[in-house]
Amino acid sequence: MLVVVIGLVVGLVCLTQGLGSSLDLALREARDALHTRRATGDIVIAEIDARSLAEINHWPWPRSIHGQVIDRLSAAKARTIAFDVDFSSPSTRKEDEAMALSLGRAGDAVILPTFRQIANASTGDVFENLPMHSLKKHAFLASVNIQPDADGMVRHYETGVVTDHIMRPSIAALLAESSSLQAGNLTIDYSIDPATIPRLSYVDILKGRIPKGLLAGKRVLIGATAVEMGDRYAVPRYGVLAGVIIQALAADTLLQGSCLVNYGGWPLFLMALAMLFISGRTKSTLLRASVLAVGMLIVLLAPLALELSKVATLNASAALATLASGVATLLITSVQRAFLIHKTTDMSTGLPNVAAFSLRERTKGVRIAAAARIQHYGEISLLLGPDQTAEWVRQIAQRLALVEGQGAVYRVEESALAWLYQNDDIEHLPDHFATIAALFRSPIIIGVRPIEIALTFGVAHGEADDPRTLSAQALLAADRAAEQGIVWDIHSDLRDAEVDWKMSLLGELDQAVTNGDLWVAYQPKADVRSGQIVGAEALIRWNHPERGFIAPDHFIPIIEKEGRIMELTLFVMDQALETLESWALRNYSHSIAINISASLLGDSAFFEQAARRIVNAQIDRSRLVLEITESATLADPDQAIDAMTALRALGVGLSIDDYGTGQSTLTYLKRLPVDEIKIDQSFVTDLVLSRNDQILVRSTIALAHDLGFKVVAEGIESAECLALLASYGCDTAQGWHIGKPMSIDAFNTLLETPLAIAA
Repeated sequence: MLVVVIGLVVGLVCLTQGLGSSLDLALREARDALHTRRATGDIVIAEIDARSLAEINHWPWPRSIHGQVIDRLSAAKARTIAFDVDFSSPSTRKEDEAMALSLGRAGDAVILPTFRQIANASTGDVFENLPMHSLKKHAFLASVNIQPDADGMVRHYETGVVTDHIMRPSIAALLAESSSLQAGNLTIDYSIDPATIPRLSYVDILKGRIPKGLLAGKRVLIGATAVEMGDRYAVPRYGVLAGVIIQALAADTLLQGSCLVNYGGWPLFLMALAMLFISGRTKSTLLRASVLAVGMLIVLLAPLALELSKVATLNASAALATLASGVATLLITSVQRAFLIHKTTDMSTGLPNVAAFSLRERTKGVRIAAAARIQHYGEISLLLGPDQTAEWVRQIAQRLALVEGQGAVYRVEESALAWLYQNDDIEHLPDHFATIAALFRSPIIIGVRPIEIALTFGVAHGEADDPRTLSAQALLAADRAAEQGIVWDIHSDLRDAEVDWKMSLLGELDQAVTNGDLWVAYQPKADVRSGQIVGAEALIRWNHPERGFIAPDHFIPIIEKEGRIMELTLFVMDQALETLESWALRNYSHSIAINISASLLGDSAFFEQAARRIVNAQIDRSRLVLEITESATLADPDQAIDAMTALRALGVGLSIDDYGTGQSTLTYLKRLPVDEIKIDQSFVTDLVLSRNDQILVRSTIALAHDLGFKVVAEGIESAECLALLASYGCDTAQGWHIGKPMSIDAFNTLLETPLAIAA
């Protein structure tokens, strides 16, 4: 089954590539938070805290002070005394001897630290810092190294370290009196709340300010917690902890028996595969979802149950990814099924529609498509109303299906039905349509009202791998039959030459806007000096449901020619103003540029509608930039100046687009009330390679700045080109190197991730 195969691949990738390690760490942290527990209380931290440093001046302290603390703790009958303090260097002879005497009096109760360090960075050799000989001969030695993970967090702890073929147990292992004092790693149990570890100030122990009997039988760990001592590490859940607290947590992990074996992700992954298999075998969508939901619960709760029982722990990310792939597949198939039903069903009648006709009847070979046009449909539908009209159309389709008896009847237009014949026998069609016409001489009863039916029929003959074209040709023939007053007609390529497809797009313009096929893309603009996104150009895009992406150059000229460019421009302006209003609420100061066709420059109707929109928008109007082509200003300079002056009075920004293609001069453009010029991409695309383009662009930027214009360069496709423009002093950059045209959601995401574009 596909869902099992997808789950297997996803899970194996997670397991073998370690892609889910971050999720596993986050889940472990969440589980620890769910079952937070107290420390045993057997380990007491003697803190070298800020108060101790204040009362006992001049760190490092004299060794005799540590000796006095050892004597105090021995007298208090502490079970173990461990130091997380470096004694590898001698102090004074007197002080060292004083501490050595205290160590001797303590017997075998004291642990002193060793530190493993890198001796040679190139070879990776290590050496140990050991306590000086006069001290270490009276104590146990233990490693106190703490090694963060790659992300800087301390999660694991070495129970022992081998250096020079000598095994040094960790201080946590000795404190916990672990029976397995060997080199290895444990995972620190961060469900233990470090705030519950008993802590005493070092100076209070030194001064004898500890209640009698408080430390009897306790394991005392001495170390620095003062911030100025610097021994601090990042840990899960608790932020930053002093090294001595991490040592205590590691020891308490051993004491509580919560050093759990991690069996990895395989057990839960195999279970998830089994749940996917069971889910795939069920027919009900609800049951399938229930199985996957149960699987998710098991994957999330099994590690928690094992950890609470102190048995083991498991990684869940691969299993979760496996089950998530099943959920995603289930959702996708459900959405696809629902979408397909919606797409292929006429909602008012429940009949299959033209999309269903195209999908279900796609068969190789020569076929015959027939279509029936319902005459006087508009008048009858007004008479009956929507519900009864739908019932009337359903009954017509039922009669057609009854006489045809070969397949489904599709509602391909509001007043048209179509179907396919299963053979290519055309000779029988005259008698066949005469029979159908006779069948429809009797009216259809809707409610108590008899409704007469008048149908004309059309036939198209051709390759059925394009059934929608066949149905359209059949409908043309049916309409021609109605014009000629006959029952049926057959499509002829000679009579019905295909209308140029570009012109057909014009009739689909309104529907494209309604369906969202016509939409506005935003291409980023970046400040050349800072590299930050400062705005966008709004560009119209058309994703046709049949033809796919239609380049603007293919449809905009036709729309201009047919006088509908104002509708398209106002549509883009509405989208841009709506976006600017949403940005204003977020305190974004980015601008949006839209293109104004030359034919609209002096159009009073366009100016009136555009002005109303701009005035009503809740924006800083200077953030809306109208780009007017250079050629439009040259066609009628006086009209251009008047129109642009009126637009400028609205408070919007004005830009001359495609500069360099109209053969004007910057001196001429100085007459226009504009803020910037936009160098045409034809001069920028080959800028790195073309010496002539470099001279032209550099001089244009310099002269434009002298005249008070800002300069935008479009068509930037490489870092080298951007760097060259930066050296010329260009203000704003646009092109695929900065960013391709994208949806508004993608553009907003880009603004929320303020990464500079490298020159």
